[in-house]
Amino acid sequence: MSWLAGVSGRTRRMVQMASLGMGRATLAPRCLATVVALALASTAVASPPDAPITPAAMQSNLAKGFDVRWAEFSPDIAVYTARKPRTVAGRGFSNVRVRVDNDLTDSTFAAHLDGVIHDALEANLTVILAKKGEDLKADPTSAEALKAYAAWWGVAAERYKDTSHRLMFDLMVEPAEALGSDIATLNKAYALATSQIRPSNPTRIIAFAPGHIASADYLDQMVIPPSAAPYAMAEWHTFAAGPNPSPSSKKHWTGNGTAAQRQAFEQLVGEAHAWQQSAPNGVPTWFGAWMSSNFNHGSDYTVPEQCAFATFVCETMAGRRMPWSINTYSIFFNATSDTPLPSLLPVLQILESC
Repeated sequence: MSWLAGVSGRTRRMVQMASLGMGRATLAPRCLATVVALALASTAVASPPDAPITPAAMQSNLAKGFDVRWAEFSPDIAVYTARKPRTVAGRGFSNVRVRVDNDLTDSTFAAHLDGVIHDALEANLTVILAKKGEDLKADPTSAEALKAYAAWWGVAAERYKDTSHRLMFDLMVEPAEALGSDIATLNKAYALATSQIRPSNPTRIIAFAPGHIASADYLDQMVIPPSAAPYAMAEWHTFAAGPNPSPSSKKHWTGNGTAAQRQAFEQLVGEAHAWQQSAPNGVPTWFGAWMSSNFNHGSDYTVPEQCAFATFVCETMAGRRMPWSINTYSIFFNATSDTPLPSLLPVLQILESC
């Protein structure tokens, strides 16, 4: 079978094994065609319906959007409908960051996630599929957790390899807990996940987040695997749980923000911007999570203060041409009707006008 020299090594081995298994040196034409078809199918790569998107173009396309819980928590999954992504798009936003951690071998959940991604793409949104990786965050020394994390991305890559390039893979929502400070293991996890993704998705954008809760201060310690290039981006954030009134907090913010507090944020944005300019081949970044108040801890900021904070963040990011996703859709919209919550409408209107 000298013709086998023209096909991939894996395909060649499969045909040769099939031939040996039948106990003869050659295969009947019909059987041979079947074996080759199966072998080629097993090595097929992605065939999305659109052209690859460069990271620079994706950075522009992301613009502004929401972190969403539509495939994250049971109550949100239960009330999800296609109206939610249509609402996001209809109010002028461009991206949704879909946070997930459920096992994709759960057919019910996987079908739900398929629907969320489909609906968001149909609404002309860019979809950021973001893996939480909670088990690995809690115990980065666990070989089992590391293997499961990488394998999850292998399953996701195969499942969505033919999906629009407007779906991007965000490897970890927020490197925190023990993993957040274990930079070596975090980089190893990224390398393993990338090795699971690239064979079937050679041109899909993969996003990487630095350690220490995705802090821009640690972008330079993040190792982006060579195989991720040139379709690689970085996500970083601060204020993911909102500003904090406590003077001891790194997110300390008072009223409309002091000059020093504003300068601290501008410095972080500047660091991220400088890093993306200096990274090999350039690696565009985006601001992946922030809140206008500490909603999970009492919400200490008045609506006028939130408006001032949101305006400041929007203007700062626009000045660097960096896109963002705000945390979360469910804070600003009614869970079942998807109408804006009246109490936060002034803040939402600020976001819409950014």
